[in-house]
Amino acid sequence: NVVPDPTKIQEGGSNATARQNYQTFTVNHVDCNACHSFFQPIGLAFEAYDADGKFRTQYPSPISQPIDTTGTLSQAGDAMGDYKNVVELAGKLGNSKMAQYCMSQQYAQYAFGRAVNITQEACTIRSMGDYVTGKGGQMRTLLASFAGTSTLTRRYHTGATP
Repeated sequence: NVVPDPTKIQEGGSNATARQNYQTFTVNHVDCNACHSFFQPIGLAFEAYDADGKFRTQYPSPISQPIDTTGTLSQAGDAMGDYKNVVELAGKLGNSKMAQYCMSQQYAQYAFGRAVNITQEACTIRSMGDYVTGKGGQMRTLLASFAGTSTLTRRYHTGATP
């Protein structure tokens, strides 16, 4: 039920960096942090790339400050820890079994066109994740992993049991 307010994005002021705006946002909107604390800090690692994907080390004028791309993954299982930039972040996630299984679940949801319940469909997610990790974690194997799941050809009742 949240309607985003674009004016809240730059609460640190027009000359604030993305990190300063995020820090101000977290102080002013504590109720929003339940979700934003999981994804927004990761996005700061991408600040070194402008809207066209060009690498930069400093914000353009009028901000004219160095870009801080450091961060810490918390509650991320085998991917937890500090990173300096998006390349280190990608390395942590790419080498993470937890991230590979998470990506398998997200892909299954996209491919099925519906939510995939991690409790009721654990075997589907596990099967896909095992296939991907068995192929060295290559994300391009997700389609083949999906094709091999029994969920693809069988319908399961996901309602309450009598």
